[in-house]
Amino acid sequence: MKRELEFHADALPGHVNPDDEAEGTPINYLQLAIRYKWRLLAGAIAGLILGHFAYLRSGPEYDAFAQILVSRKYTPPVREEDRMLTAQGKPSEDVPLITSPLLIEKALRLGDLKKLPIFKNEIDFVEAVQDGLKVKRLAGNDRSAKTVLEVRFASPRPADSRKVVESVVAAYDEYLKETSLEQSAEVQRLAKKTTEEMFAKLHQTEEAHRNFILTVPEEFRSALGTRTATAQSTNIAPEDVIHSLGEERNRNRVRLADLTARQKSLEKSMAAGESRESLEQQVRRFILSDGRSGEDAERQMQISVYQSQLMPLLIRERDLAREVGRDHPELVAVRHGIET
Repeated sequence: MKRELEFHADALPGHVNPDDEAEGTPINYLQLAIRYKWRLLAGAIAGLILGHFAYLRSGPEYDAFAQILVSRKYTPPVREEDRMLTAQGKPSEDVPLITSPLLIEKALRLGDLKKLPIFKNEIDFVEAVQDGLKVKRLAGNDRSAKTVLEVRFASPRPADSRKVVESVVAAYDEYLKETSLEQSAEVQRLAKKTTEEMFAKLHQTEEAHRNFILTVPEEFRSALGTRTATAQSTNIAPEDVIHSLGEERNRNRVRLADLTARQKSLEKSMAAGESRESLEQQVRRFILSDGRSGEDAERQMQISVYQSQLMPLLIRERDLAREVGRDHPELVAVRHGIET
């Protein structure tokens, strides 16, 4: 009977697995480079040769660039809510604006860039320009009054690069002019509209004032109770004049009511068939009552003049007679005023 013995090498004391030993050993790159030096040298030479042929085939690239000085327009110190138009964009917003399809299409149209040799086999001209166009800000910030932008384009043909840059700058300049003209036109339109509305309101106010003057009574057109004012220089009468006019109006109303009553009384007497003598006697009675009213009014006026003018002169005469002689000039003048 035979028995097979199994041999386990890794079970022996002090024995190490060759795979584990290989994993623990660090790689020596220098020895590898020395071992494969001819292969590495051949690969480097082949890469140089292929790169040289690729350079000769594609040719060099030429950069054309232009620097643009962007200056902000003066903004008057007006509150934001009172401005008719919003402020212009920030200078940092012009960088993506120049590379936008809007300005590139304008540049293609202005410079006729589609006919350039560098775009001969291109399908999307806008994308072709965007691939080689670089725009950045060299100086300034969003709060600066002036900002410098650089526009750069690279291509194998220097003339074409220069043409593209010139067209892009021209398109940007035209865009700024169009925007400024649009805003100026809008400002002029709003200013004209506001002026017309203001003049219309002014004419309406003047017409209303003119109509008011024409409807004001003549007494209210005089300064200090006089009747010398015209419709163009109408002044408001003082309060005392207005008060006196109100009293006069009340007296006229009473007088009108009295005359109306007399007229009705005469008409009633005539309708009753009274005699001519009776009617004449009634009319004489009305006239006599009017005469007495006139005398009472005149007497009242004399009393008013006496109280307002004569009494102060009499008091002044008495005081002067006590203080100075009888022939004093001032006393003589006061007595002359009393006699007048």
